[in-house]
Amino acid sequence: MSAAKKSSAGPFAEVESWLQQPEADGAFVYHLTPDGPAANAGLRTGDIIVRIGEADVPALVDFYNAMRPTSPEDKTRKLKVLRRGGASASLEIPASLKGFEICQVRTSEPAWEEIPDFEDEPDFTALEDGTEHILRNSFGEEPAGFEWIQIARRSGKIEMDLSFCLGGQGGEGAKDTWEYFTRARSLHQMDRWLTTVKSAFWEGKPGAETLDKQVELDDDGVWRGRHKIAREQEKRIEVPARVPSAINAYAVALLPLTMPFRAGASLTTCHMSDGSGAATCRQRMECTGRERVKAGGREVEAWCFAWRHYGTRSPDEDERFFVTEDRKLVRMEWGPGYGNCWAEALPRDRVFDGVPAHVMAGVR
Repeated sequence: MSAAKKSSAGPFAEVESWLQQPEADGAFVYHLTPDGPAANAGLRTGDIIVRIGEADVPALVDFYNAMRPTSPEDKTRKLKVLRRGGASASLEIPASLKGFEICQVRTSEPAWEEIPDFEDEPDFTALEDGTEHILRNSFGEEPAGFEWIQIARRSGKIEMDLSFCLGGQGGEGAKDTWEYFTRARSLHQMDRWLTTVKSAFWEGKPGAETLDKQVELDDDGVWRGRHKIAREQEKRIEVPARVPSAINAYAVALLPLTMPFRAGASLTTCHMSDGSGAATCRQRMECTGRERVKAGGREVEAWCFAWRHYGTRSPDEDERFFVTEDRKLVRMEWGPGYGNCWAEALPRDRVFDGVPAHVMAGVR
């Protein structure tokens, strides 16, 4: 079996083997929340959603457009799915993206490949105690917010505190504004995967968060903590760790700061989407080489790292991180899945220039 056809051992092995040879074009379901609305409606891991209503969904943009509710009364979607082995099924699920994770697949190409991790020792010099990385977020040329990463060392571990703030106008000629605030704090072992051992995640304006998740990995391999959603009762949770190491989504920006500067150097990590403690898939950070990029109003030479996900993707769809030789994070590009938001490092006295006032008003 070729290297591209090998699949890992562990909880994601079966899904990854299916991704080697997708059986249809569409949206592949690689993770379902147990007892979630989609699972309860009959959706299964490994299903490929090929049609929503009367619309085929060969690409993710088609899927998201077809799932988007058009009114408060628009509550469900009828799906046609292809199941493993070629059987098809029809089902109806809530018109929501909650409770399942998907990726784009095509029959013509593998949607995941097994690639060895780099063998070098990781370099933690860019994550010394007191280090900060501050970048201004933009949509196109319009400043829209900022990303602020603060690093501390705690008993031989790395603590990350990240604030992500974004906002703008409601649309052309609109007076309404929108805003998005998240904050993630996590504690990481100093290994090559920056394995997460403690994670906290908040969403919403400071002081009025709509989501609060905090968990810690205990010695018995179980994540324990609490989840709280606005207007709902706080839940105490226990989540058995499915994998020996995982990294939360916001901390992936740290990986390029520790990896080798060498085209082809790759690192596969287990992915925790938020502060839940549950790893849902694997993803990969890969060094693609040196590039000249815009940062701080000028072009700089930097090493590019691409964040690879399950699914077939073209290079312009990758999230990309650019790091200079002295290990400064100078630019991030979040790709179409995140609205093509991008960020650049600027001098501290310029980072907040042009950021909408209503975003700055919510800064912690």
